[in-house]
Formats: sequence, C-alpha cells, structure tokens
Amino acid sequence: MKTLFLIILSSVVLQSLAYPEEPKSCDCPTYNCKIIAPLKDGTKDVSLAINSRNDWQVYKKGREVCVKRFIPNVDGDALPFAIMRGKAIDGLAGSRFVHKTDDGFLVAFNAGEFGAGIWWFSPDGTKRLLLSKEHVIGFVEIRDRILGVCGFSHLSISEGKILEFKKDSSREWSFSELVDLGEAAWAFTKDKDEDLLMVTDHAVLKLDSTGKLEVLYKKTDRLGFIYANSIVQDSYNDIYVGARYAVVRLKAENNGFKEEWLLP
Repeated sequence: MKTLFLIILSSVVLQSLAYPEEPKSCDCPTYNCKIIAPLKDGTKDVSLAINSRNDWQVYKKGREVCVKRFIPNVDGDALPFAIMRGKAIDGLAGSRFVHKTDDGFLVAFNAGEFGAGIWWFSPDGTKRLLLSKEHVIGFVEIRDRILGVCGFSHLSISEGKILEFKKDSSREWSFSELVDLGEAAWAFTKDKDEDLLMVTDHAVLKLDSTGKLEVLYKKTDRLGFIYANSIVQDSYNDIYVGARYAVVRLKAENNGFKEEWLLP
C-alpha cells in the first residue's frame, strides 16, 4: 500500500513539474497584468515557463494593447475554394497562410520539420504552381510589395529570411530573398511607419522601406523569447511580444528598451 502511495505521489509531482499551472482564461488590456522581472536562463522557474500551458497573444483594440489566449488558426485572406490537404513533405499540410493577388492567391503551408510549401493558386483553385518549400509564417504587403516572412526552428537549427514575391517577365509568380534574418522569425506586424516589425528567437528586428534591417532589441541569454506568437507596438513606441507563460513588454527609453514581463 505504501509503495502504491509513493508511485501515485511521484506521478502527481512529475505532472505538476511538466504542467505547473492550469490554462488561464483572459481577454483584457495589458495594464491589468502583473509586472514581474524577466526570468533568467538557468533559474528553477525557466522550465516551468517553457512547459506552461498558457500561450498569450497580444493585439490592438483601438489605442489599447490587449492580451488573450493564443489559438492557432488560418491566417490571411479567405479562399473561395477548398484545398485538399496532402502530405507535409509535398508542402500541402500544416498551418496555412493566404494572400490574395490580382490573379489568384499565394498560399503557404507550414508543417515545421515535416515540410512546407508556397503555392500560387488560380482564382477558382483549378490551377496551382509550387513556388518554393520555404517555411513561411505569413504574408504581408508593404508599399505594394508582397513579402513572405520565413522561420524554421527545430533542435539546433534556426533559420529565418524575408522573401519578396512578384511576377516575372512572363507573368509567372517568382520570388527572391530580400534579407537573411540570421535566425527563425516567429511573428511580425507593420508599425506606424509601415515598416516591418519582427520577433525572432532572440531579437526584435525592423525592416525599413530601403530594405535595411535594424536590431531594435537583442536578448543575450539562451532562453530568448519563449514560443513568441504575436507582436505589436503602441503609440508610445513600447513593443509587446505575445509568448508562452508571459507577455514581454519592451518599454522605449532614450537609449533603447527596458524589458519587463507581464502576467495576465
């Protein structure tokens, strides 16, 4: 009986370590969140944060920055036709991202280490063309340029880049690499100047209209941003990153940014 009790107790302890907290429900302005000091790599709480069941998404509601539970879904424009899912290795499975064009749709599938694909589909979906097997996390149009933000992170591999999509002389869609990000991109948005703001494994980057890539903030520890899923900037130039366990707020200061974490 004593042995059975110890087995059950050990199981409960292990589960509590793997899942340190129950999923929370929240949809509120970030000023309602509790401010805590950023966790440091190597401390006991880091594993609890990494294994947390709470992934927080940031978004703008008027002038306010709000936070809610992150639920992955289809991103981008709606499709007027159905795409029969195929194999991930063929680039037809995983998360889907859509951008409407003047002659159809750019559609990306991303199944992580299992495969990815970027396609052009005709307006009715009867024709399609595979453009690439890069890992796109979303499309964005900036100053009439269609960009695809890429990010692939698996084990020791972390790769990210920006692709530009346009039609060639024969009116066929093609792409070129605009800039190498150095590591995987996780989320992006447009800032108030219509520049591209991105969060990678360890940095917040900005790509301006000239194609110049600027590092706005760099985390120096190995922890980085924990499974970032969203990024926004408020009217005070503070940057918010939605991530696992907490929201990371980068408060704009004269010489850069001060990092603090917000717990919903």
